[in-house]
Amino acid sequence: MFRKISGLFIIICSLSILATVPGYAQKLSKAFKDSTRIKERQYRLEAKQSVDSFKRVRKIKNDSIFKKNNPDTIPFRRNVRLGIDISKPITSFFNHEKKEIEFSGDYHFRSRFFLSAELGFQLADINKTGYYSYHSVGEYLRAGFDYSIFRLEKKNDANIVYIGLRLAGANVQYQPSGIQIPSSYFGNTTALLPPASGREFWLEFVAGIKVDISKHLGMGWTLRLASSLNDLTKKDTYPIYIPGFGDSNSSQNFTYNYSIFYSF
Repeated sequence: MFRKISGLFIIICSLSILATVPGYAQKLSKAFKDSTRIKERQYRLEAKQSVDSFKRVRKIKNDSIFKKNNPDTIPFRRNVRLGIDISKPITSFFNHEKKEIEFSGDYHFRSRFFLSAELGFQLADINKTGYYSYHSVGEYLRAGFDYSIFRLEKKNDANIVYIGLRLAGANVQYQPSGIQIPSSYFGNTTALLPPASGREFWLEFVAGIKVDISKHLGMGWTLRLASSLNDLTKKDTYPIYIPGFGDSNSSQNFTYNYSIFYSF
């Protein structure tokens, strides 16, 4: 008991002596305050890092949910798809007056949107015995876009039901010949007109379907309503058929395609 009291007395005396040393109490208080400030800064830094980490996790989660619910924001495969219209050769087999071939291509550049174009060539030979003969050759180009009616839910999805718009133009060289001109006075005569050429422009509204049948192969059909922007029939002579447009005597024509595609 005496030893405990003696130890306590010695500690109290030591603290009393240290307290009387000039500036020591102030240094002890300053060291304590500095230690408190360092710990406070550490706590604030750790709290800020925790908040920033939480915000990053929440942003990633929100972005993921937004993209899932809004597929239009997802950049899809930017592939090129080339096609050939197989309905044109089949039609030409039964209609010997016209021979036509058409190639197409589209580029998937943004979710529902596809840049699209078609290039075609047409040859026409008509022989109406006793009336006239007609020959023409020409080419055409359509360019525009397709818009998928339904959202594409998968990154590699290229099966679409679409509507679209095209601006189109055609060049055609033609020559009517062997034109029979009946006359009771001079008798029947045959006229030969010089070769001529023309250029036609039109606007097309399209609707159709394209589906993949394997990894690279696809197929689809398209309906087209073409509306003329200029009238070649106002010329002295004009072509019977306008490549890619159809009958020149009509300001609007319906056409169609049935194509197979290869995707890159």
